[in-house]
Amino acid sequence: MVGYESMIWPFGLMLPFASAQSVLRSIMGWGDGRSMMLIVAGEQDKLIAIPLMQKLAAAYRAALEKVLGRKKPQHSASIGMALGPDGVEFAAVKKSGHHLMNDLHWDEAAERILEFLQQL
Repeated sequence: MVGYESMIWPFGLMLPFASAQSVLRSIMGWGDGRSMMLIVAGEQDKLIAIPLMQKLAAAYRAALEKVLGRKKPQHSASIGMALGPDGVEFAAVKKSGHHLMNDLHWDEAAERILEFLQQL
C-alpha cells in the first residue's frame, strides 16, 4: 500500500453503507419497461471478480422484486442479461481489468454504458 493512503478506507468496505432496496427506491422510472440500473465489470478484474459482481447484480434484482412487489425475478440465468421490463442489467467487458475507464479496452466499456444510457 502506498504510504500516503489511509488504512481506514478498507474498513469502510466491510459493512454495507446502504441497502439495495433504498438505492432502488431512489431511482425513478421503474415500471415503464426499461432497465434502470447497469452494473459493469471487467472480465479480467482481479480485485472484484465476475462472480462477485454477478452476486451484486442478483442482489439488486432480488431487492427490485421486493420493491416492485413481484414474486419471481424476470431475468435469465445467462451471464448478465436482464430480460423484460424493469431490469438490473449486468455487463462484463472482455479483456478488461478493474479500472475500466483507464484500461486498453475502455472504449468497449464506454460503448456498453452508452447503449444503456440511450435506452433510458
